[in-house]
Amino acid sequence: MEHELTKPQREALKEIWRRTPEPGDCARTGDLAAALGVSPATATAMVKRMMGQGVVAHVPYKGVTLSPAGRRLAAAVVRRHRIVERFLADVLGYSWAEADRLAPRFEHDLPQEVEDRLFDALEGPPPALMGSRSPVRAPTACRSSPSSMTSNPASVLSWRSRAQ
Repeated sequence: MEHELTKPQREALKEIWRRTPEPGDCARTGDLAAALGVSPATATAMVKRMMGQGVVAHVPYKGVTLSPAGRRLAAAVVRRHRIVERFLADVLGYSWAEADRLAPRFEHDLPQEVEDRLFDALEGPPPALMGSRSPVRAPTACRSSPSSMTSNPASVLSWRSRAQ
């Protein structure tokens, strides 16, 4: 099944991921609604749509849990968020709190190729920020070659020190 998720659904996946560190853990829909800044009815409707997509399951009287496919998708969404946070903090000099606040504004529209280049430029997996665990890259069968602009992706980070 294709998992085309909306931005709010991806934000919900991130929040469920944060609240369910182990497979089988549940996030209460009321807590999810509060964290996302939506009404409980809106959160419930989103959870129902996501259940139809096979990414979450509802456990009566406990809350919502990620399916195996949902856990993989959530890990990818959280990983992308962490990479964008690191770029904003490490390269552009934002505080971690500001980077966390700004990252969702454009992380969902970031092409995979750009995410991969940022990952390489930042020299590997993003650290866990602000007390959250951070997933690492899943292995890929094929990677694009570096651009002709630089053969060393890490050199992209060095412009900042030269400019100061």
